[in-house]
Amino acid sequence: MNRLIMTKQGRYYDETPYTLEHKLAENIWWLIELADRLDIDIQKEMET
Repeated sequence: MNRLIMTKQGRYYDETPYTLEHKLAENIWWLIELADRLDIDIQKEMET
């Protein structure tokens, strides 16, 4: 993620086939998936 962010800002050149948007969405998906597997109400936790 750090390299993709720096690439997006023009401070680094990265040739990975992923985009920052894709990786950010993937991270959000994993957080939701982990919360579900661990029986954590992520919606409730985001409100506190």
